[in-house]
Amino acid sequence: MLHFEALSTEELDKALARVSQKDKNTGRLAALDIYGPNILVSQFSLPRLSRRELKNSLNLEAVGLLSLSPDEIELDYQIFNSPADKLNGVFIAMPKAVIQEYLSRFEQANVACARLSANILSRINAFLYRNQIREGTFCLIDFYNATLANLVIFTNGTCEFLRQISYENLDDAEREIIRSFKYACGKSESKELAGVYSFGDVGGKDTLIAHLQKDLGITITHCDYQAADANGTPAKDFFRLDLIKRYRVALPVRKRITAWANLVIALGLAICVGLGIRVAQQQAQIKKISATFTMADYQHALDLQKQIRGLQHAK
Repeated sequence: MLHFEALSTEELDKALARVSQKDKNTGRLAALDIYGPNILVSQFSLPRLSRRELKNSLNLEAVGLLSLSPDEIELDYQIFNSPADKLNGVFIAMPKAVIQEYLSRFEQANVACARLSANILSRINAFLYRNQIREGTFCLIDFYNATLANLVIFTNGTCEFLRQISYENLDDAEREIIRSFKYACGKSESKELAGVYSFGDVGGKDTLIAHLQKDLGITITHCDYQAADANGTPAKDFFRLDLIKRYRVALPVRKRITAWANLVIALGLAICVGLGIRVAQQQAQIKKISATFTMADYQHALDLQKQIRGLQHAK
């Protein structure tokens, strides 16, 4: 499966153009991770609601943030382990028109998009999968590129804090990361961090990391990052959000549909074979019957018919 990251449809066009002609012709599957203003990623903490009430509440928040009507927004959410009276989780939202633009690009390239999610979530999934860090309270700082960082705090397998941080320069990055870190630690149930890990584009950020360690009194361990291949194991991913669930049929449903289709085809073939045998038998019977009669027999039958009619008229 191919994997793409894109800020815009133009960026996706360039990535698709780099796909070999051989790959294009095979109708490959792809996963797409979006970053930037086109996709909304937000945590939520709400009183315990029904699924319908929760969806409506998240839709209202997305409407306010994206300035679109509910019918124009595609949304997916995930609930984490929550106390009895709360629902804690994360949701992603995106304009439907923008999703259709991305999907049309894949269609033009003869590539089928099997999943569309947020870049920040997929990168965290890949880090957790590669490094197998799950226990205790720990913080991840993902330096995605020169102007974007992701800050995440986990506690015992639950995402407590998630934020995308945009910055113009390293001084700006330092201020925003420190502010977000202190805010997140203030909200966290656990006040002790088992570890702080950085990954991504740390080139030229040695001074920034040194300042963060000094100002926050922490030790940051850098980990090698390699994006998980898109074939992945979504069932094992921490974040399992996908904005095109409604645009495709899930694999178990596809399997059931395929099984029923195969059964219908098999029944159709059996009926056709049965009808063919029946027709062949009838034709053979007709030939057999016709072979027992001659033209003389036929003429004799006509003469008898005339005689019977004559007798009937005589009466």
